[in-house]
Amino acid sequence: MSDSEQGATVHDIGYVAADVCEVEFERFADRFGLDIDKAHMDDEDRQSFDNHKRVVILAMSKKHLVIDETGLPIYTPHAPDTANKSPITFYAPKGAQVMAQDQKKEGHDVAKTFAVMAAVTRTSAKLFSDMEHQDLKVCSAIVTIFLG
Repeated sequence: MSDSEQGATVHDIGYVAADVCEVEFERFADRFGLDIDKAHMDDEDRQSFDNHKRVVILAMSKKHLVIDETGLPIYTPHAPDTANKSPITFYAPKGAQVMAQDQKKEGHDVAKTFAVMAAVTRTSAKLFSDMEHQDLKVCSAIVTIFLG
């Protein structure tokens, strides 16, 4: 490792500061009227929320996920084996989009998740079925927080 690499800070290598990511997360939650007050969650919900939020914050810190000026999350896939690296915008879920889960058979939880992700991004489930896991888990975390 060179001297310049040894002295590099988080900001030098292009990461977004954690406090900035937290503010952006809160702006996203506010835009969609999400209740992110953990005082109203039981232990299981709190742990699930924390896990999904951590995935979202990490993606923000690495600049793969941004919150646009209107509060919409926009994720850009980056994994080496994800073919489509076009930015994906997540829109507010509507009742009909959440009902997309009901169109899948019971026990087909992954298909239900893909259907909802496709509906709120105005894309297709194929986009997500072709994604590498590291990209898929960010998209899934965003939708889970939406529906939480």
